[in-house]
Amino acid sequence: MVARALELSYSAWRLGEPRTASFPTHRSGPPLAAQPSQENFMNSITTPSTADGKPLGLRERNKLEKVVRIREAARSLFREKGYDETTIREVADTAGVSLGTLFSYAHDKRDLLFLVVSDSLERKNADVFEAIPAGKPLLDQLLFVFRGFYEFFGAEPQLSRLVLREMVFFSEGPHATRLQNDRAVMLEQFGRMVKDAQKRGELRTFSGSKGHRKIGDLIFAIYAAHVRDWLREPVEPLEDGLRDLRYSLNLLFEGIVAR
Repeated sequence: MVARALELSYSAWRLGEPRTASFPTHRSGPPLAAQPSQENFMNSITTPSTADGKPLGLRERNKLEKVVRIREAARSLFREKGYDETTIREVADTAGVSLGTLFSYAHDKRDLLFLVVSDSLERKNADVFEAIPAGKPLLDQLLFVFRGFYEFFGAEPQLSRLVLREMVFFSEGPHATRLQNDRAVMLEQFGRMVKDAQKRGELRTFSGSKGHRKIGDLIFAIYAAHVRDWLREPVEPLEDGLRDLRYSLNLLFEGIVAR
C-alpha cells in the first residue's frame, strides 16, 4: 500500500502535479522476525505511469528519461570526482542536456545531490515505518526504524556523507523540498510513537499538547547526530553504531537528573 502510494506520488511529481502521500504509524499483527529489505542509492522508482496508472505519453516519457539521465550523471560524477569538484555543466554535458533543461529539474548543485537520493529515501522512510513491529517497547521500535536508515546510508558511506552534510541547511529546489517533507513525516511519526508509548504507560506524559512532539524532535536530533558520527571514516560495524545510539536514547528515556 505504501509503496504504491509513493509510486503514484512520484509519478505525479514528475508530471508537475501536487505530491501527497500518507504513512501508517505501526504495522498490525505479530512482531516481525526480519528487518525491512535493504534499500540503497542505486534503487529508484522509474515506473512509467501516471497517477491513475495509465502509461505515460511521449512527452512525459521524454521528461522521465531526462530526469533519469540527469540523476545518473550526477550520481556518477559525484562518486568519481567528488561533489565539490563536480560542476553543474559537467552534469549537463554527461546527461546530454542543456543547462537550461537541467535547471528545470534541479534548482542548483545541492538539489542535484538530493535528486540522486530522494526516491530511495522516500521509499525507505515509508517502508520502515510501515514495518514497525507492534507490541514492542518504544526503544526497540525506534531501533528497528534506525537500523533501516543506518543500512541505507551505510550502503554508500561516501555519498551519504555528502547528502547528510548538505541536508543540515536546505536550499531551495524541488528535491530539497521533498527531503524537507520527508523529515517532517519522520518527526510526525516519532511524535506518534511517543504518544502511543505514553498511552501504554512506558513514558511520562507532560502538560500541554506538544510534549510528545518535542520528545519526538529530541529522538530525531539524537539519531541525526549519531548517524553522522557513525559514517565518519572508518565506518564502524553496524551493530556498534546502533549500540551507541541505543545508549544515548536510554539516557533520554531514563533522564540524568538525580532522584
